[in-house]
Amino acid sequence: MSDQQVGIETNDQTSPTIELSVVENAMNAGVILGGQTTAVFRRNSITTPVAIGIQTSGESAPLIEGNLVAGADTSILVTEFSTPKIIDNTLTDQAFGIGVSGQAMPLVEGNEIKNATAGALSFEGESGGIVRNNTVTDAGVVGIRVGGTASPTLEANKLFAAVSKSDVQAADEASLDDGESDDAADGTDDGTLDGTADDGATDDGDTSSGAGLLYAEQARGTAINNMLFGFVIGIQVGDQAEPNVTSNEVDGAGVGGVGILYGGEAAGIADGNLSINQQLGFQISGTAAPELTNNTVEDAGAAAFLVQGQSVAELSGNSCLGGGVGIVVLEEAEPVLTNNTCTIH
Repeated sequence: MSDQQVGIETNDQTSPTIELSVVENAMNAGVILGGQTTAVFRRNSITTPVAIGIQTSGESAPLIEGNLVAGADTSILVTEFSTPKIIDNTLTDQAFGIGVSGQAMPLVEGNEIKNATAGALSFEGESGGIVRNNTVTDAGVVGIRVGGTASPTLEANKLFAAVSKSDVQAADEASLDDGESDDAADGTDDGTLDGTADDGATDDGDTSSGAGLLYAEQARGTAINNMLFGFVIGIQVGDQAEPNVTSNEVDGAGVGGVGILYGGEAAGIADGNLSINQQLGFQISGTAAPELTNNTVEDAGAAAFLVQGQSVAELSGNSCLGGGVGIVVLEEAEPVLTNNTCTIH
């Protein structure tokens, strides 16, 4: 099928198994799985769709497994109340990988998302679901963004930044003091990232990555056992977001500016995380008041923990190994410091 407005569409009355189909050059969407369909869409190929590769809507609960989607603006868009299972797909050469909005609750597991120039995954509205064991490579502006009041569980994912020479320069010269990085784009209500904010391209044609995980607005949810490699900011929590950030590994790979960054009025818990090879292991600014417990910072170039602004963060049981100084308190910050294995400045 080629050169159609929509390649394949199902609705309430149809729940077929669709396998080994090829959809090319669909003008609006390669596949729409709507209504209450429980269709199985497996081992199909969707190439060069203009806007959307696969879209789920309504109260649909399809299985989307083992497909290739290449060249879309958004590879998979999950909307309304849909609860798809998105398993073992390959999504490549898109602006946005998977966008989730409304009250949708997908299971996103075992997928490979390659070269998403604006963002690999985005959760908006009141959405949630489980994102587990996915691999993101050459991430653009943002790896995974959680906004609105969304509260997904992000577990055991691996995210690799698109590292450029400009990232190295940014890490060396970074002055990240407000928790609202210009490198991380805001989102829109349809579950995608705002491509007008930054397309991830630097002036010399290199692709750059801002934040690996970005929590904004009033986002909640849990990030546990994820690995992030080579981002300027590993995990960024801003606005009034309050996620639970537990047992993640953030490796700056020599280009990282900040491992985990809290700004604005952000709060929540960061427990048992490892931040290595960053200029700053943790940075807390604004009036942010997270609880940081049992985290380890290794080989921070400038400081393991920087607390500034008017922050009243609580730091307990954290460790500082190698690198620069331990805990630095600046401006009007009044953190509560208990049983940390770090020098205090």
